[in-house]
Amino acid sequence: MTTDVADEMPAGHRSEEGDGVLAAISALNAGESQVAHAVRLARVVRSTEEEATERVELLRRVLAIDSRVARQTGLDVASDPEIEVRSAALGVLASTTGSEDDLARLLSLAADSRQPEHRALLQVAIDAIENPDPHESIALLLRLVDVQPAGRTVNLETLVPLQMHRSQLIRWVSKAWTRAADHKQPARFLDAALVVGGLVVDQVVLRASSRSGDVGVEPREIEQITYSLRDRPSAIQLAGRPALLGLFPWFAALAELDTMARVGAAVRRPRMSLLGASDIAGATAALQPLVDGWLTVMQD
Repeated sequence: MTTDVADEMPAGHRSEEGDGVLAAISALNAGESQVAHAVRLARVVRSTEEEATERVELLRRVLAIDSRVARQTGLDVASDPEIEVRSAALGVLASTTGSEDDLARLLSLAADSRQPEHRALLQVAIDAIENPDPHESIALLLRLVDVQPAGRTVNLETLVPLQMHRSQLIRWVSKAWTRAADHKQPARFLDAALVVGGLVVDQVVLRASSRSGDVGVEPREIEQITYSLRDRPSAIQLAGRPALLGLFPWFAALAELDTMARVGAAVRRPRMSLLGASDIAGATAALQPLVDGWLTVMQD
């Protein structure tokens, strides 16, 4: 699967209706989903034909509906010619969760900004990406896949004992969270969901090996997984081993994610874009049992 350099995966993980304000606001009453409604409003925010005050108000509505759609919209209009729109956009960027996907754009905006208050908001947004809150990352992951702790610990140190693995998980959860709202490029979400699922499988395999020893994984392979060595067995390979599938039947969900990501890679070119919001929903559903099972296995 082909990825951008900045998007390199860790070893072993591979509408036609008008944009008008009235149409955007009334669509929800016609049965449109909340996220689709946010996307429709966002198109109006991007339109320079509307008054600045109207665009700012609509951006606030988008933020109230879905913070991820609002953030993407904020990135798109952060250099808008209208200062009211720019200020509102930067406020959204400073108050919502992003990922390193946003970093180049934020740094470029900061370099071009001439207003101290705007640079301050951009620095807040940059700092949040460069120094993410690890506990917020777990909360976002559970929210993304609609898994409830139900008395289980969500302490990141327990769920991911090694710091190097925590850093990878935090990075890719952020990507999955923000990409889930990007229905124009669902293949990018499929990539991120596959990596998150693979990292979860790694943690379960390492915990199972430390508890019972014989889980169908050789000591040499455990070392390779622990240190993320390039010659390690892939998470897909691990999840398909009979001994591990017998212990954790929900590992089969990783194969589903892998198939979805492969399809996404095959149709990634714009002229062949056959994916949409339903594929994001399908991948999220496949990720759910992996996250739920991981929470259960990793309890002390």
